[in-house]
Amino acid sequence: MVGAIGAQNLRREGSAKEQHLAFDALYNSAFLVRDSRVQPVRYDKIDLTPFGEVMPYIQHWPWLQRQLMAWAAPGLTFDLSEGRLPRVFRLPVGRQTGKVEAR
Repeated sequence: MVGAIGAQNLRREGSAKEQHLAFDALYNSAFLVRDSRVQPVRYDKIDLTPFGEVMPYIQHWPWLQRQLMAWAAPGLTFDLSEGRLPRVFRLPVGRQTGKVEAR
């Protein structure tokens, strides 16, 4: 299990000369890695942390949000979206065949 930013509808936009990544939403997500592969199902955090991942209430007043961000948190973005559904990860049960040694 690893945490990372998840994106909805990640795509490349722009001209052949200048391209950039675009997306519909960003999430604080958890991904399951099995056999060195990221599994297709991810969990997007539903309850975002106030003042850490989201600025409560001020998103309704963009002018106030810009002023506060410029003064209190220059360079930071609070553009994460809330996840919509809880997810259940299916993990294998039983004895694993690979050995892991601690050093």
